[in-house]
Amino acid sequence: MPLSQATKEYHLVLISGSGRNVGKTTFAATIIQHLVELKLNVLAVKITPHFHHTIPPFCIFSSEHFILSLEKDATSAKDTGRFLRAGATDTFFLQVQDFHLAEAFEYTSAFFPPGSFVVVESGGLAKILKPDYHFFIQPAQPAEIKPSALEIGQRAHQIIHFDGIQFDFEIEKIRVDHHKLIWNA
Repeated sequence: MPLSQATKEYHLVLISGSGRNVGKTTFAATIIQHLVELKLNVLAVKITPHFHHTIPPFCIFSSEHFILSLEKDATSAKDTGRFLRAGATDTFFLQVQDFHLAEAFEYTSAFFPPGSFVVVESGGLAKILKPDYHFFIQPAQPAEIKPSALEIGQRAHQIIHFDGIQFDFEIEKIRVDHHKLIWNA
């Protein structure tokens, strides 16, 4: 189900990838740090279709459809802790299966201040909304990519390769002009 963005007052930067352990979180933290250096208000959201067995300490909402929590611990080894260390003012963790993603993200977006830049790490979100900018991360070495990931990659504004150490992308070439993310190739 597509998500209505008629009243969207934030700027969405989506990070998706060809699979697990391809550098999505590392790239998201790098983007967050860069946007903060540009003096922007940056929030982060980590979305996973996998439910954890315990309710997180700073749970905002919990139902059979999704669980939304706020990360408060910047020293945490979790991805959400990395986002806080990179400079995000708030970091949300959303556990939701794709079928309920539109409902869950619409609920989550109510917490985004107007004008903020929201960096979201998610594979499924690209299927239900059009972000302001979408980065797709994949390994530098060719690997088999699932058809569903290929479809998401085709929607991206930029495909980034990661060799496990560095990206084939110069983060300094990203700037913001009139509240719009621009990449100077």
